[in-house]
Amino acid sequence: MKYTSTRGVTSETFEKVLFSGYAADGGLFVPEYIPKLDKDILAEWKLLKLSYPEVVGKIVRLYVAEAELTDSQLSTAIKSAYSKFGKSEVIPVTKINLKDGPIVGIAELFHGRTASFKDLALSLVGQLMEVFMETRGGHVTVLIGTSGDTGSASIEAVRGLSGVDIIVLYPKGMVSPVQELQMCSATEDNIHLFEVEGTSDDLDIPIEQCFPDSRLTSVNSINWVRIMIQISHYVYLYLLDEGDEPIHVVVPTGAAGNLTAGVFAKLMGVPLELHVATNENGCVNSLLTTGILEFGIDTVPTPANAMDICNPYNVERLLYLSTNSVNVKYLMTTKGKVVVPEDIKMKLQELIEGSKSIRTEDIYETMKSVWDDNQYVICPHTATAVNYAMSKLAEKPCYVLATASPFKFPEAATKAGIPLDKWVGDKLWNSLKFLPLKTPKLMKKGDDWLKILKDEIEMINGDLNLAGHS
Repeated sequence: MKYTSTRGVTSETFEKVLFSGYAADGGLFVPEYIPKLDKDILAEWKLLKLSYPEVVGKIVRLYVAEAELTDSQLSTAIKSAYSKFGKSEVIPVTKINLKDGPIVGIAELFHGRTASFKDLALSLVGQLMEVFMETRGGHVTVLIGTSGDTGSASIEAVRGLSGVDIIVLYPKGMVSPVQELQMCSATEDNIHLFEVEGTSDDLDIPIEQCFPDSRLTSVNSINWVRIMIQISHYVYLYLLDEGDEPIHVVVPTGAAGNLTAGVFAKLMGVPLELHVATNENGCVNSLLTTGILEFGIDTVPTPANAMDICNPYNVERLLYLSTNSVNVKYLMTTKGKVVVPEDIKMKLQELIEGSKSIRTEDIYETMKSVWDDNQYVICPHTATAVNYAMSKLAEKPCYVLATASPFKFPEAATKAGIPLDKWVGDKLWNSLKFLPLKTPKLMKKGDDWLKILKDEIEMINGDLNLAGHS
């Protein structure tokens, strides 16, 4: 398997893609072809009752040649990645009842080290980096921006690894206290933190300008390897389901990486009907429902802060799967509001059955409703998807991807009217608040953010040269 760009023709190895951010032409990496899972293979996997780590192994093997990554290396990496999860099944599913709505299976993707679905992919990304670093040597700097959960999950994946430094930018005052504590409590020397006086979309601009650079990679969902691993969520849920009909899955969406993984799973042959829930930052919803593509609009702060994104990078991959690289390049580089051609819009709607933007007040109401009916707490991001299920899938059993633990957002639960003492909502906060903390550097409005980033990159590499690394 080789990889090409969404904007042109190239042919790169998996290793190159793992250690790259954007492609040289500014596009995102995608596989040259999509491997297929036919009905017989899926039926066999159902009978085998594959565990989640086993599903991950099957999916990765389809996209990575053994010449690059041996079965033994892959098996060891997967075992290390998922050994520290809080649940033996990695992704437990909890059934809840919605008043006047469907039975919903909450797929709890948040039992990793940082209580976010990002752990499922990034735990393995870190292990794969370590495998390749052992043979290639040298050093790489991971450069990412985060709207909430990616930062801590990325840090956890690489903290203390030799040969890897990570620079994380996050919007000042726009992440939850627990999210910030998770990042700042990583005090290892290879962790470099910046809080930025701007939105998550603002900080993505200088990050993108730093690429391409052979010393840098990203583990945001611009990195194909994140998407590849997340395909496993959908395969695993289908294999868990008792029937053979397509399963309905509602995906809370910010940068659209998890959604893109679902589309790849569907194109591989997994019987899926995909549904999208956004918060009030509804760029993805606008594209899917009206065909209007518009980046760079002002971000609205919401309690589902990891989805406070108005520049969802993976829209580029969704467009690529619906048209060709020439059209993708035009659509992604045209400034201002763009009306997507009708044939592309229709193709997107074939891949994704429905979409809805959820208001902040509805997020809180949904959290409270689920608590009242089930004595079960969901996070604000998950609430967007549950709200979609209540309003759009009244007679269809479905799965909702629960992308973060409610323990990361006790303030939101309290605001929704769920008493903190009824569910020990401050448990995670209490486990973090007395840890030693690293003070992040500040990127102020008006500063040259690109220069600050490049200076940090040069400082890291200068220190490596002094230490004798190459």
